[in-house]
Amino acid sequence: MKGVKILSLLAAIQFFSSCQKDTFKNIVVVHHCTGSYLKIEGKNHLICNKEVVNNYKDGAIVTAEVDYITWEDCDNTWAACMMEFPYEGVIQVKTINQK
Repeated sequence: MKGVKILSLLAAIQFFSSCQKDTFKNIVVVHHCTGSYLKIEGKNHLICNKEVVNNYKDGAIVTAEVDYITWEDCDNTWAACMMEFPYEGVIQVKTINQK
């Protein structure tokens, strides 16, 4: 019974921590025909609301606050090229500022 309570508590902590916003400094904007990305800690993250980086050049260094979301939660109706481009996850950008 004690083990079930501990597992339930750990699951709740993981669930609520996954909903939090994260702020990153010195990240890079990446534009590619497959979409726009933020390179966070060396890994590309597909930007769901890609219009927020339309005015940023490829390679721009920014600070951004992001939410991690699922592909299903993203309005992914835009057209993209049929090229493969590896990425770590999908994000929703909450705020972004260029350095």
